[in-house]
Amino acid sequence: MRNRRRIFNNKRFGWVILLTLIVCFSAIIFGVYTGNSAFATTSDEVVETNFFGNYTDDGEGCGVYMILNMIIDILSIGIAITGVIGVTLVGIQYMTAKDSEEKTRKAKNRMLEIVIGLVAYAALFAGVQWLLPGGLMNNSCKSISDEKLAQMKEDEKKKEEEETKKQQAEQQNKKNKKTTKKQKQEQQQKNKAYKKCMERAARVVRNDICKLETGAEKIAKTAKLLAWPVSQAGYSYNKATTKFNYALNQTHFSGNGDHCSPSGKSCAAFIDVVVLASGVDPYFPGGPNYNGYSTAAIYNHLKNSSKWKDIRKIDNKVRPGDIAVKPLTSNGPGHVLTYIKNASGKIVAVQASLCQYYGKVSTKKDYANDSAYTIFRYVGD
Repeated sequence: MRNRRRIFNNKRFGWVILLTLIVCFSAIIFGVYTGNSAFATTSDEVVETNFFGNYTDDGEGCGVYMILNMIIDILSIGIAITGVIGVTLVGIQYMTAKDSEEKTRKAKNRMLEIVIGLVAYAALFAGVQWLLPGGLMNNSCKSISDEKLAQMKEDEKKKEEEETKKQQAEQQNKKNKKTTKKQKQEQQQKNKAYKKCMERAARVVRNDICKLETGAEKIAKTAKLLAWPVSQAGYSYNKATTKFNYALNQTHFSGNGDHCSPSGKSCAAFIDVVVLASGVDPYFPGGPNYNGYSTAAIYNHLKNSSKWKDIRKIDNKVRPGDIAVKPLTSNGPGHVLTYIKNASGKIVAVQASLCQYYGKVSTKKDYANDSAYTIFRYVGD
């Protein structure tokens, strides 16, 4: 009974037990705390370490168990070595005690302390094994070679690239759908514009001009259709072409003030009928939506309409469909004409003259450089 009290009152024995308890329970606390956070890892996540090498984590915190196993292994080896040395020393002490009762008693007490320490450590090990999820022998970590890791990285890269391509394809499909929708809307607008053009334009010319893209192209095309071609001989410019007369009636041209204009034999009447027949500007002078006509009326309309711009404010280059106009002033008579591109690709004038000739194609680009003329372009497309 006294020996037991001496053993449990022994300071060295107390320090051994206390140290063992501190180490083991510190490992338990560390394992429980970090193990809970390790549960958030994804399944089969690859972990690269300089100390443990490469391994996969199945999401149950194998990294924590590796650290705990390392601590337990070091502790177990240390205690085992210490136990062997202690038993050896106690054995030597016991054998050399001879008949000394005091030395024999000390040797037995130390041997008992060593046994109690080993038993206590074994009990603590069993407690840790029971407390930790999966125990200390958790084998969720699987070692991976560098080659296998490189292959896994390559597979992951390919997977990411495929995912990126898939996302890009989806974005492109969405973009294509938007583009297709936009194209349909644009086509619907073109169809409406074409229908509107067909309704406004003179029937004799509408099929030729309504499919053109811009208003300027329609004006140039209409002027070429309604005028006499200069390249053909034998035509009299003292009478209108059949197409011009038809367009004159279809556009309801309201010429007045002289005996030539109602028949379209004037520069203003010709340009009025051309623009009205093209369907580009239904409010152009001379039409049913406009009261009166003249070069001055044409000039004022072109100058004040947002659908027409002075080419000097755009690019200062005459193009087919542009209209050059000089209003009647005290300094001289007014005149108006338009431009087309002839068969040889040259820009030339198309014009008529009051009581002198009906619309005809010229051989040159008349009045393009005359400062008395202002040249307007239709920009209301």
